[in-house]
Amino acid sequence: MKAVAMAWALAAAGTGWAQQVPAFLTDSAGTAWADSVLATLSLDRMTAQLLMPPVYSREQTADWAREERWCREFGIGGVIAMQGQPALQRERMHRLQDASAIPLMVSTDAEWGASMRFTETHGYPRAITLGATDDPALVRRMGQLIAEDLRMLGIHVNFAPDVDINSNPANPVIGFRSFGEDPERVTRLGIAYSDGLQSRRVLATAKHFPGHGDTDADSHLTLPTLKHDRARFDSVELVPFRGLSDAGVGAVMAAHLNIPELEPTPGLPSTLSRGIVTDLLRGEIGFQGLVFTDAMTMKGFADFAETETPNVDALLAGNDVLLFPADPEVVIAEVRAAVAEGRLDSAVVAEKCRRVLQAKHWSRAMEALPVWGEVLEGGAVRDSVHRAILEAAVTVVTNRRGVLPLGAGVRDVKVLRLGSSEGPLAERLGRVMGGAVRVEDAAFPSDVAKWWERGERGDAIVVAVSGTDRRVGKGYGVSAEELAGLEDLAARVSAAPGSPPLVVVVFGSPYLLDRMTRVAALSDAVVVAYEDEPVAEAVAGELIGGAIGASGTLPVSAGGFPVGWGVPALGGVRLGFADAPFAGRAAIDSIVEAAMAQGAMPGCRVVAVHRGRIVHDGCYGTLDGRQAVEPGSVYDLASITKVAASTISLMALEEAGKLSRKDRLDAHLPELVGTELGERIVEDILAHRAGLKAWIPFYLEALEQPGVFVREPDATHRTQVADGVYQLDSYRDTVLQRIVEAEVDPVGTNRYSDLGYYLLQQVVERLSGQTLDQFVTRRFYEPMGLARIGYQPMNWAVPREIAPTEMDQVFREQTVHGHVHDPGAAMLGGVAGHAGLFSDAYDLARLFYMLMRGGYYGGEALLDAETIHAWTQRVDPDPKHRKACGFDRPEAEPDEGPTCNEAGWASFGHTGFTGTVAWADPDADLVYIFLSNRVHPNAENWKLVKLNVRTEIQRVIYQTLQRPERFSLHD
Repeated sequence: MKAVAMAWALAAAGTGWAQQVPAFLTDSAGTAWADSVLATLSLDRMTAQLLMPPVYSREQTADWAREERWCREFGIGGVIAMQGQPALQRERMHRLQDASAIPLMVSTDAEWGASMRFTETHGYPRAITLGATDDPALVRRMGQLIAEDLRMLGIHVNFAPDVDINSNPANPVIGFRSFGEDPERVTRLGIAYSDGLQSRRVLATAKHFPGHGDTDADSHLTLPTLKHDRARFDSVELVPFRGLSDAGVGAVMAAHLNIPELEPTPGLPSTLSRGIVTDLLRGEIGFQGLVFTDAMTMKGFADFAETETPNVDALLAGNDVLLFPADPEVVIAEVRAAVAEGRLDSAVVAEKCRRVLQAKHWSRAMEALPVWGEVLEGGAVRDSVHRAILEAAVTVVTNRRGVLPLGAGVRDVKVLRLGSSEGPLAERLGRVMGGAVRVEDAAFPSDVAKWWERGERGDAIVVAVSGTDRRVGKGYGVSAEELAGLEDLAARVSAAPGSPPLVVVVFGSPYLLDRMTRVAALSDAVVVAYEDEPVAEAVAGELIGGAIGASGTLPVSAGGFPVGWGVPALGGVRLGFADAPFAGRAAIDSIVEAAMAQGAMPGCRVVAVHRGRIVHDGCYGTLDGRQAVEPGSVYDLASITKVAASTISLMALEEAGKLSRKDRLDAHLPELVGTELGERIVEDILAHRAGLKAWIPFYLEALEQPGVFVREPDATHRTQVADGVYQLDSYRDTVLQRIVEAEVDPVGTNRYSDLGYYLLQQVVERLSGQTLDQFVTRRFYEPMGLARIGYQPMNWAVPREIAPTEMDQVFREQTVHGHVHDPGAAMLGGVAGHAGLFSDAYDLARLFYMLMRGGYYGGEALLDAETIHAWTQRVDPDPKHRKACGFDRPEAEPDEGPTCNEAGWASFGHTGFTGTVAWADPDADLVYIFLSNRVHPNAENWKLVKLNVRTEIQRVIYQTLQRPERFSLHD
């Protein structure tokens, strides 16, 4: 045995390759255990250790006893788990291991995860999709998760990765199972997958040696022939096998191929070729791990192995483990006879057995199955990695005119489904684009001409090529008729001036591009999403909408595009949505549920945006004790209006050169000339250091004056303040006059005040020539595609969506619902500088995301980044006064102010009296939205504040993201 090992080591040294010996061969404890077991085994028992017959874990258990007998009577070394259910698989492994004196080594084919063989388990994207990512870190992580699932099922060997170079598009058996046609890329990703598996003690297997990628036949059905010369093998097929061998892969699987260049015997399957398995793999490449045969029942072996002793011949060729052998008793007898005849040295059998035993010890085959853990069919981590792979893979093949992502002018998108009738593409695209954009999902028209003539084209057309097939023999699932219809549509779009852009998304093999060359030439954008599944459709929707970018590249050459081709696409243009549950969800849920149980609020919306994606999206409780909170629920934002309407409007006017925050108020309101109030500068008013009163109870004074309020509108009472309550129109001037007449304290007096914002509203309206609500909507909300934020929500939302506020027993004598809660804002008709804005959580998050990202959203530059930076800086040099221009900021002392201690120094936002907060943190790339109606039914209910609910939820979000406290960082 030592002589054989030494020969392999010398051969490896002669190659010049830096060999990393498989880990199971360097484990001294494993070696000692293997030697101790080997010393007790007869030749028959050593031979049995080299056998891996198949087992099934299905409900039909008639054959279970047979394999258990093989374990007891012959001592077979392992089994290959084929198909079944997880619970039955675990039971089966318990029973088989109990029947085995030596622990079994269990293998399976799980190239894309346990779901390849077992129901109710997680399946990952196929290798060709992984190839499009060219991301070894992601592939390694996937390998780790697959290994964890396999160990839960009692499996120690995965017959993966497939490192065949798929250079033949007509390959009927490899195709999507390959990382692609670039040898270096395949090698990188193969090593990563292997390393991921083996980091969790699951033996990885590089297959199918010496390369099954450039074949046009399936070795399950016949014996494929490879006619390449040796130079081609060295530069293509053998590259990944050398690389993985050097990196320490534990096993290699030998293929059933006819390769005249490497094996002179005509028609001899490579599995039986000593020149290929021993001389090339063991000798030249220097591989020292286990060599498995491919299944010996495959026709590429069984019908072409012209020998009466196929098992012995496979061992003589250099294979260690016989996969899918005949009856173990027959194989053992065949080996026994060959040893007796002198054809096979018992030392060779012993050495192979020793390696198997070493691999068993390393893979901890003797340990009991892990306790049933995370549900195998998914879990947050698996879902997150799965989606990350699809995001990294999605490939923009063409993007003419820069149509991706869809621009701000797109308001009507037609999603046409070619092949499959349903999927989440349209729904996700609609969510990303926002409520102002209509996204219609429909079947691809059977008669394109009639559909085109009806003019149902919208502002953009997206064709989802779904319902595909992975098999080349099935045309990848797209019929000639379907393809002709798509070509017809592309031709019409291309020929008609002013046509909407056409985006075609392929949810399937990139080889479909070979059949779509005309479509690709005529379309504005072509995207390959690789997988025909809901998550891939969601990813495509986010790409088209601009929530995510695209960095994937073609892993194969197709449609005239070379391997490695991909057009980078910009992401972060719009807000996206994470599909995996937020790790801090349970803690957030607990805080909210406790607050509701104590009566702090009827319900709330909690949204956290991290790195451009909504990672937590919570709907809790009710709006009024009956109507459940929903994603589209609309809340009175109260003082968030100061920044989400007034401040951003003033910022825009400053950029337009119509205003400076250093201006005196009377520069824009000449009626204030000569007053102390007129001398106050805009910046001080915004920062609440202008010495203005906190507020004035205008409504109390008005209630004492007959005729100010009436129940029915008339020519002089058109200002609605609530249902059935109308105000004298001219009283608006009285409100403003009372502010002008009020006493002011010296500049620098820090007092939070609403009053200045009544006047700043006048500044915005005079400089813009529009009402405040008109200006902010046209300047910001409409270009951003926001349809669920604005004043006077009864004009754009239905009552059931709007959270009621206070049961007002003094002023309006009713529960305020659909009208602004703030009395002063109500007396201005619901449109005011300090209050009156309503929004759902999504649109408010989008607005603050725009501010955090430097004023850019949806393809539109709304504000300059320099402006946002200047306006969100502290105004007062005194660090005890934290206010910026309109925006609030973190407190300078721990456990004080509107934020948790983890909120960054550069963060900014605002809170609202009704129980709201909107906060952006550029350093953490985080937006936090909390919307509630804690004032319902009683505005004197301060439990939300006393319980510190908003801040504690914010703290959970930061801690989940592992952000440190700002006081541990330098200012």
